[in-house]
Amino acid sequence: MTFIIICGYGPTGRSCVEKLERETANIVVVDKNPEKLKNLTHAYVIGDAAREEILKKAGIERADILIATAGSDVRNAFITLAAKSIKPSISVLAPAERIESVDKLYKAGADFVVPESSLGARELVDGALSYIKESSRVYLGNGMELHGIKVKKAGRISDMEKISGAVVVGVRKGNALLSPKKPEGNFSPGDILYVLGTERQTSLVKRVV
Repeated sequence: MTFIIICGYGPTGRSCVEKLERETANIVVVDKNPEKLKNLTHAYVIGDAAREEILKKAGIERADILIATAGSDVRNAFITLAAKSIKPSISVLAPAERIESVDKLYKAGADFVVPESSLGARELVDGALSYIKESSRVYLGNGMELHGIKVKKAGRISDMEKISGAVVVGVRKGNALLSPKKPEGNFSPGDILYVLGTERQTSLVKRVV
């Protein structure tokens, strides 16, 4: 059973819980506001998710995935740094309120970042679940789709993005979920590319890879 920690129980965090309740997943929620958690039926920890002792109390050393939904890019970056310092192998998913924060969250160690400004909270959750489950396609609204595409031939992410106009938001290599900045922007046969774009753009990616 996948063990997922959700850091922040605001609108996006609640949407994550609602979606994950339908999946086979062990969920723990972390929030520093006890009022938000009082009616929660899942396990929870009251405290600042950017503090290592709170993440350890939530069971991060046993967790597979952490979803940072603290309500601000700065808070999500601090949570990501704290999580990766305890368990470098944990997969961290996060929304970005601003487009310019996407790269900063990746630099903080996040494995999967989606600009929240262009997608609603529910669409963001659908995208994250697609990433976790390796679904072949999720429709995100506004003509955008998130695809999990299996690679047949090696290449560079930057080259593929220039040709197609799509954006790679994550890479799966074996059991590891990686950001598109790692490792060195390359993909190899057997990898799964998580690609955000229009139907035409994602179709072009399938031809290239």
